[in-house]
Amino acid sequence: MRITNNMMISNMMRNLNRNLYQMDKRQMQVATGKRIHKPSDDPVGISRSLKVRADISQLAQYNKNVDDAISWLETTELAIKNTNEAVHRLRELSVQAANGVLTAEETTKIQEEVKELKAQIISLGNTSYGSSYIFSGKKVNQPLFDIEGNYLVDLQAYKNPTFIDDKKDIQVGNHESIGVNTLGFELFEGFERPVVYSREFPLANGDVISLQMKEGEPPVTVTLIIGTPEETVTNQEGTAATITVNSADAEVQRDVIINGLKEMGKIYGSPLKGYDFEKHEANEWNGTNVEDGVLRIKAVPKDATAFDTRQMPAVWETGAIDVTELNLIGGDTETFTFMGVKLNISLGFVSGTEDFDIKDIDRTGGTIVINELIADPADPAVYAEAVNEAISKAISKALEDISKQTGSKIAGFSFQPYPLSDPPDPADSPNSLRIIAPVNTGPAYNKEIFGGTLGTLGIENKNSSPDTMQLVVIGEGEKRTTAAGQKAGIIQLIDKLERELLKGNTEEIGELLGQIDAFHQQLLKASSEIGAKSNRMDLVKNRIADDTINFKNLLSQLEDADMAEVIMELINEENVYRSSLSVGARIIQPTLLDFLR
Repeated sequence: MRITNNMMISNMMRNLNRNLYQMDKRQMQVATGKRIHKPSDDPVGISRSLKVRADISQLAQYNKNVDDAISWLETTELAIKNTNEAVHRLRELSVQAANGVLTAEETTKIQEEVKELKAQIISLGNTSYGSSYIFSGKKVNQPLFDIEGNYLVDLQAYKNPTFIDDKKDIQVGNHESIGVNTLGFELFEGFERPVVYSREFPLANGDVISLQMKEGEPPVTVTLIIGTPEETVTNQEGTAATITVNSADAEVQRDVIINGLKEMGKIYGSPLKGYDFEKHEANEWNGTNVEDGVLRIKAVPKDATAFDTRQMPAVWETGAIDVTELNLIGGDTETFTFMGVKLNISLGFVSGTEDFDIKDIDRTGGTIVINELIADPADPAVYAEAVNEAISKAISKALEDISKQTGSKIAGFSFQPYPLSDPPDPADSPNSLRIIAPVNTGPAYNKEIFGGTLGTLGIENKNSSPDTMQLVVIGEGEKRTTAAGQKAGIIQLIDKLERELLKGNTEEIGELLGQIDAFHQQLLKASSEIGAKSNRMDLVKNRIADDTINFKNLLSQLEDADMAEVIMELINEENVYRSSLSVGARIIQPTLLDFLR
C-alpha cells in the first residue's frame, strides 16, 4: 500500500483535533465545575438530571404555594380573632342591657354600639387577601355580604372531601392538597337545620305528607283531600293541615300545598318557620330501577345553614346496544370504556354452549369473545338481537370481575343488564346495561361517560348529548349550604337584639345570650382549625426544604465534576496534545522540492 504525504498529514491533523477536543472538554469541566454539558456526555445521566431538575422546580412551586397558604391562613385567623372580639363585646353589652337597671339614654348608647358592631362584623366578613375575598369560597371576586349582612354568594361544602364544592385546596405535594379557606357560614351561622323532602307526587285522596323538621319531635303533616271547595285548614300550632285540591294533577297539587306550607310557616312557633319551599324534580334510583322525573317538594331553611343528608348514587345507562351500527359481525374488534377500564369485544369461537367468554381480566380491563354461533347468521335481525343481548350480559359480568381486582377504579359498583323496551317489560331479553355507583361516592363520578367504539356508536342514545343520556341519575352527597339573599345568622341575631333593646325587653335580651355563646363557640372552633392547618403548613414547609436539599445533593452527584480527577485528566490531555504536536513536526519532513535548486 502506498502511503503519501497527504495521507500522513490528514491523519496527523485528525489526531491533533481529537486530542485538542479532549483537552477542551476537560478544560470546560474545570471552568464550569460540571461534567455534563450536552446529552452525548452522559445520555443516562442527563435524563436523570433533567428529571431531578423538574422535581426541584416542582418543590419550589410547592414552597410558593405553602407560603401563599400560610399568608391566607394568617389573614383568616386575624379576621376570625377580630370577629370573636366583636362578638365578645356584643355579649358584654347584652349582659348590661339584660340587667334592667339602665336608663333609656344608656340603652340607646348600647344600641348604637351594637349597630356599629354589626357593621364591623359585616366588614370582617368581606375581608380580602389581596383581591380575593377569603370567606366567599371559590367565588373570590365577590364579597360575602352586602351592607345589610345578606349573603351575596351561594356556598356549599360536602362532607366527602373528594366532592367539588366551595372549599379551596392548595397542592403542597404529589397527590397532597390542604384546604385553606373557611366558608362564611362556618363563622356567621351558629345553627344548622335540615333540608327536608316530601313524598313523591301526585297524591291520591287522603294521602298524607309527613315532614320531619326536627329530630325527636313529631313531624309536620299535610293531608290532601281531592274535592271542593279548595281550602286549607291548619291547626293553631302550625304543625298539621288539611288541604283540599280539586285536581289530581301533580303540578297543581304541588303549587297548592307549597302555598299552604308557606302559610303554616307564618304561624308563631311553627316548625316550618324560617323555611322556603320549592319544587324538586329529579331522576331517582329506588334500589331496583330508575324512576324518571320524580316530583317532590323541597323545604330549605333560610335562617340557618342548610344541612342536606339526602344521598343518591350516580347511575348510568347505556341505552339500547345496537351492533348493526358497528362492524363487529364483519370481524372487527370493538371497544367499550368506562372510568379508565377498557374491554375489547369480538366475535369468535367459544367452547361449549356459552354465549360468550371473558378472559385476560385485570384492574384495567379485559377481553370479551361473543360466540359466533350464538344464532343463525342467515337471519340478520335475530342474529344481531342475540349478539346485543350477549354483549350487555358479557360487559356486566366482565365489569363485575374487574371491580373485584385489587386497585380497581370501579370497586363497589353494581352492574345490571336490563331490557330497554317501551313500555318496560322485565320479561324481555336484556339489550342494555346499567351501572350504579356506591351511594356515598356518587357525586365523585358525575362527569364520567361511556367511550370506545361501542360506547359512542353502538349505543342508541335518546338525544344528541351522550353524557346527559348516559348519566340518568346525578349523584348527591351530604352537604351544607347557604344561599345568596339569605341573611347571615349572626346578623339576624344582632337585628333581633336591636329590636329588643328598642322595646326594653330585658327578658328576651337575656335569652339571646345563649345564641351569642353559640356563635362564640363557632368562632373558637374555626380558630382552632385554622391553627391546626397553620401548624401542618409549617411541617409541610420543613419537609419541602428537606426534600429540596436532598434533590440538590442528588443533582450535584449527577452533574458536578470531581475537580481533582478532572484537573489530573486535563494535565494528562495537555501532555498528550503536546506529544502529538511534537510527533507531527517529525512527520512533516522535507520534500523533493526542497532539493530542487
